[in-house]
Amino acid sequence: MTPKMKRFCEYYVGEADFNGAKAARMAGYKEKTADRTAYENLRKPEIKNLVSKLSDELYEIIRNNRIKYLKKLDKSACFNIKDYFKDGSLQKIEDMPDDVSFTITKFKTIRKKDGEEYDTIDEVVTLDKLKAIEMMLKLQGQYEEHIPQEVIIRIGYPDDEDKI
Repeated sequence: MTPKMKRFCEYYVGEADFNGAKAARMAGYKEKTADRTAYENLRKPEIKNLVSKLSDELYEIIRNNRIKYLKKLDKSACFNIKDYFKDGSLQKIEDMPDDVSFTITKFKTIRKKDGEEYDTIDEVVTLDKLKAIEMMLKLQGQYEEHIPQEVIIRIGYPDDEDKI
């Protein structure tokens, strides 16, 4: 297999998004013959094998990322406010486990003077639990958007039955 053919395979599975002519042009084949070259290349056994191998690798990366993000979303949807505290005090973010600190989107410390003393207030904003659940369901293909539907109700009277 030539280096150009190998590039064709990589572009075909990658940036060209399984568009043969586009992959051929990106790999350096002539613009005029890109369609024909892609067709011929995709019929060659060594190219078929490499495309299959690269597709499998890409699928595995996507699957692993999907699992990784599902786990993060699950933690976001199910986090417990108690996870932020230790011995009754808010933990420092650097002391929190990664999956707990991941759920924090904003952290702010406010110091207010109350007479002679300062009060410290920590404000923590977290990910939206409902949004995380919705995203998890979408990733798993279990979420359907609510689509308003039109309902027509015909009201008739016994005398009008033959007119309907």
